[in-house]
Amino acid sequence: MGNENCCDEKGCCAEHGSCCEEEQSMADMMMDIAEDAGDELMKEKIKAHFEKIAGAKWDKAAKIIAEHTLAVWKAEMENKVMEEKESKEFEEKLNAVFSSK
Repeated sequence: MGNENCCDEKGCCAEHGSCCEEEQSMADMMMDIAEDAGDELMKEKIKAHFEKIAGAKWDKAAKIIAEHTLAVWKAEMENKVMEEKESKEFEEKLNAVFSSK
């Protein structure tokens, strides 16, 4: 936190550790944290509105996605390939949820 921009500007790799020669001031570090908190708060506010406006619809979509994902993983563990029919049904169910009012 805080050194990412400095390191990016100097073109250093993450594997070389901290590559900034100058230390960041406490005030600069706090401003970085405050900016991150502001971004996180805005995401939370947007999420709250999404939940209010489309939460029930997204719950249905999430259930369809989770069920399909589990079926795909099960098939993979059994060295099977999902049939095209199943993938098409998944897509149709998902489209039906998002196209409904």
